[in-house]
Amino acid sequence: MKKITLTKEMTTLQLSVNELVAMKNALIEVCHRLGSYEFETRVNISEIEAIALANKLRQIIEMQQSEKTEIQFTYREIWGLQGSLVEVYGGISMPNFVEKIGLERAKVLALLEFLRLEVLHKVEKETLSDLIWQKRKEIVTELGLNSANLKVPRTSAQVIGEAYLSIDCRLFLFRLYSLKYTKSFSGIRIMEIVSLENQEVLAQSILQKIEVHFLSELVAYLEVGKDLVKNNEQIEEFVFSRYNYDHKNIFHLQVLSGAITAENKGFLKLKFRLNANQDKEELVSPENYIEVEDLASFEDIDKFTGAICQYLVEFYRI
Repeated sequence: MKKITLTKEMTTLQLSVNELVAMKNALIEVCHRLGSYEFETRVNISEIEAIALANKLRQIIEMQQSEKTEIQFTYREIWGLQGSLVEVYGGISMPNFVEKIGLERAKVLALLEFLRLEVLHKVEKETLSDLIWQKRKEIVTELGLNSANLKVPRTSAQVIGEAYLSIDCRLFLFRLYSLKYTKSFSGIRIMEIVSLENQEVLAQSILQKIEVHFLSELVAYLEVGKDLVKNNEQIEEFVFSRYNYDHKNIFHLQVLSGAITAENKGFLKLKFRLNANQDKEELVSPENYIEVEDLASFEDIDKFTGAICQYLVEFYRI
């Protein structure tokens, strides 16, 4: 693999037939093996996009006349290629690796490193991911969050926090709590409830543990979304979703768009998907998800992120 050009929108790579085949096969494998709910988080693109990209590579392979060829990719396609290669390299059990993928593991790792260092790393400063990273740094500094303060086991009282995410008429309660024998994870339980006054649980997250720094990333993502809307800038397609300790999704959150309605007032259009039990009586139904796509006001978002920040301050204090 060789990088030819690198622009803000696209990159041109020179690839061998074997490398193209490995990328195509990796995309096909993840399409076969991953469920639709977790696909976009783990592979970075949707299943439909992955199939389209695999077909694009297949057509190039069939038409290729020389040992190497130059191909243009969007950065979303590059993210998808990287995500699929990561999954087949380390995420999916595959004893007959070379037969399935067409390249040895060491060569797949080399492809991954090339995409990460020579392509994605060099355009990160132009992406939403970098804006979120920078905003998170600001939040950590402003709140004084210092992981050096964390000790195991915790000797002080358990830290508990509640944050409410209101999306139109739907209300989600994020219940957060410190865990005595871990310093980098937070307990988390997300519930859809009827209202603030009537906290009957309609659905609840099936996962109960998440790395604590993802909470500050969540705050940063929503703050960046508001900033982009205020500055009348286009919001890049991006899905915020993180795994808990056993590598399962807990939720997806996507800022789709937004608008300003008055000075310092406005809303974001959010898509929120919760991996949840949906049996409101016994809460023991199989893994599933609920989804809402609607508006959340800046005021409600500020209350939500403010509550998470308050929890983080207490979490890092003891």
